[in-house]
Amino acid sequence: MALASWYHRDISRVCAEDLLARAGRDGSYLVRDSESVPGAYALCLLFQRHVHTYRILPDADGLLAVQSTQGVQVNCFRTLEDLVLGYQQPHKGLVTPLLYAVAPDTDTGDESSDDEKPTPAPINAVSFMGPTTKPAPHAIFLEKLQDLNTSNAAGDVISLLNDYLFSELPLDIENMHKGATTLRHLKRTLVTACQGLNSEIDLTLASLETLAKVFDHPSCTLTSTKAQGPDMEIDNLLCKISALVSLLSSLEKKVLKALQDAVTNHNLAAQPSPPPPDPTPAAVTPIRHKARQLPVHSFQVKMVRYGRQTVSVDVDSGVLLFDRKAGSFGIERVSHDRIVQIVKFQNSPAKVHLVVDGYRNTPREMTFESAQKCESFCHLLLLMKSTHAQLDQPDLVSVFVGTWNMGGSPPPRSLQSWATCRGLGRTPDESTALLPHDIYALGTQENPQGEREWTEHVKATLRSYTQVDFKLVAVQSLWNIRLAVFVKPEHESGISHVNTASVKTGLGNTLGNKGA
Repeated sequence: MALASWYHRDISRVCAEDLLARAGRDGSYLVRDSESVPGAYALCLLFQRHVHTYRILPDADGLLAVQSTQGVQVNCFRTLEDLVLGYQQPHKGLVTPLLYAVAPDTDTGDESSDDEKPTPAPINAVSFMGPTTKPAPHAIFLEKLQDLNTSNAAGDVISLLNDYLFSELPLDIENMHKGATTLRHLKRTLVTACQGLNSEIDLTLASLETLAKVFDHPSCTLTSTKAQGPDMEIDNLLCKISALVSLLSSLEKKVLKALQDAVTNHNLAAQPSPPPPDPTPAAVTPIRHKARQLPVHSFQVKMVRYGRQTVSVDVDSGVLLFDRKAGSFGIERVSHDRIVQIVKFQNSPAKVHLVVDGYRNTPREMTFESAQKCESFCHLLLLMKSTHAQLDQPDLVSVFVGTWNMGGSPPPRSLQSWATCRGLGRTPDESTALLPHDIYALGTQENPQGEREWTEHVKATLRSYTQVDFKLVAVQSLWNIRLAVFVKPEHESGISHVNTASVKTGLGNTLGNKGA
């Protein structure tokens, strides 16, 4: 039986990572024998310049399955070939589908010893990815996507585009062969990608219309219609964009005319304007540090008595915006100091009670689309309260704990994908994934860099995307095992004592560690 091109019998983890690095395309993969568990395999997969390794274990019946966390459904396969074919489909639990098989090096020549078995000749001709003579059309577009620089694009949009090219583009091509003149699956993908844009346009339009009404020039209000299918949703979005462009381009002229009329009517033109008063520094709020501005995050909620609304959190301005989108109420602004309490429910994780202006007022009951969105809203609300509170010490801190077995390989130029990862536990929403934490505790194993080089590398990464110069609290190393702790500058004065310790667990408790 010929070996599959992706199967590497006797190679090390370092060699596997080197082969994938030379392949250089997201979705490149290979399968090797496990170095630590007899009879097991390791599936190595390249995605965003990182090699992800999944352990494949046989059960008592000889069926193979990818090892997963507790509570996740396990998919069993009779052979490795069946397992690889199964994980070539999207949404199977891997970071990306298995797309490009990586074959062993054929040029083993002089490096092979005399007692090694010769490599089978047809190994490069066997592939479970389909014929290579003429790739499918969607494979061509997938390859183009891998060649593009997507560092400035949103990760969820790139994942959405990758899923479309892999699974839904062939369906659109098939419909075109049948005479279809529209790309139904592409429109559905665009609607999903533009959901955030849709809500932002609604919020911006409502704000500009309110400004226009202040100067007695009511704009043409945009009637909200229920979209039926992706075609109507795209048309509705284009209509909103057109209305926003028209309103924004004419708003300055309308305001200018209103001011000219006011000056004429009240004879303000002949009266000199008094000089502005000197600023008084008495009410200046001390700035803790110069951090990047946070965008306004919007959430779709269902409220008792008011129905569906859009609730937006503006952390930098310290306000909540309630957009009811109906009637003449407009947008309600609630400042951070009016928010008294937020209550969460264990039996209903997607629902909260918000107490505003005092405990005697009826709490506002809000139900979010999901528990994840609700948790993100609470996180942003607490961040807004702590940012604008006049407190010497914060009442809430966020801690990031990360571990990484580097395998003796040098780290990539940027560690942002690690420092902004969401982990495998309670994952935050994408709206809070890029918010900087107060404390970072980073542990590494088999780290080839020195302490100073590693800590400067981490600080440069944190500074690049948070604009915050984190301070090193302590770093402790035991051979190539290292733990480093970093904090925000405003917390540095609150640290009074720092203790570090390490325990050698090697031979006779004197040399290094035994490993895991």
